[in-house]
Amino acid sequence: MNKKIIPAIALSFSSAVFIAACSSETQEEMSSTTTEMTQSAENMTENAADNVADAGDEAMDAAENAGDEVADAGEEAMDSAEETGEDVADYTSDAMNDAENAISSALDSAGTVMADSAITGEIKAKYIAEADLAALEIDVDTQEGAVTLTGTVPTEPAKSLAEEIASNVDGVTSVENDLAVEAAQ
Repeated sequence: MNKKIIPAIALSFSSAVFIAACSSETQEEMSSTTTEMTQSAENMTENAADNVADAGDEAMDAAENAGDEVADAGEEAMDSAEETGEDVADYTSDAMNDAENAISSALDSAGTVMADSAITGEIKAKYIAEADLAALEIDVDTQEGAVTLTGTVPTEPAKSLAEEIASNVDGVTSVENDLAVEAAQ
């Protein structure tokens, strides 16, 4: 049985039951109205079926277009991947050069720090050997060969001696003597 007719039959049956309950004149009018309604329901069902068929056709067209777009996107992705590979190679080369420069700079800085530490250590060792200086009271700071002395010494000659000792150490480029002379008690 045609699926379009089932709703029309149901409507006709409902109308027939209603008509049976009415007078003969009313039944004729209702029968005519029922026939018109049945025809209208059949037309609506046919229109709905046509609309569903059209929607199916549109869905098929959309799926076909989507397939084409996916294929195009795949080609673009492959091209992009190739370009990205070249970009990664360039970036990696640049990064390696940057890393090499950073390592070289770090080694230079480490060498400077080690040299500064050696200068500071040598000055402190000479202060310990000197009886006129209280080595623990003198702070020595070395930055790229420039030595700064801070702390306290007992006399003005001790202050001058501390500066002279620091100045005579290899690698020292300058000495800033900020030592304070401790007042005699």
